[in-house]
Amino acid sequence: MTKKLCPSHELKMAELEQLNLPKLWRDIAKATGPDIFLKIWRIVSAPEYQWKANSIYVPSINRYYEFQRIQITKTLLMQKKSKHDVVKALNTHGIKTSLSTVERIAKKHNLKFPDSDEIEIDEVSGTNYQMSLF
Repeated sequence: MTKKLCPSHELKMAELEQLNLPKLWRDIAKATGPDIFLKIWRIVSAPEYQWKANSIYVPSINRYYEFQRIQITKTLLMQKKSKHDVVKALNTHGIKTSLSTVERIAKKHNLKFPDSDEIEIDEVSGTNYQMSLF
């Protein structure tokens, strides 16, 4: 679905198209609109933001996704959700994660799991143990 631009924005977009910018920059202009794009362009073009000769460093979006994963995990654990529920909630929302990742985040931030995550295994011996496998 394409958003209809006002006449002045259409003119600015046409001007940007004539510049033969790389596709990435044209896509950013289409996503943000010409005025916001020009503001972004002015900022990243400033000499103090140049990383190397006429280039800028663009961090990976994965950095943001990891931040979100940590924030959501911390919130769910503070709500006393089990680590299994946390993994299920994250995966349901398209944030791929595992139990070990949730455990790592919890350990780093000193968060405890609810008692339901602690599984007690009955002590078995000899034949009883072997039979319990079948």
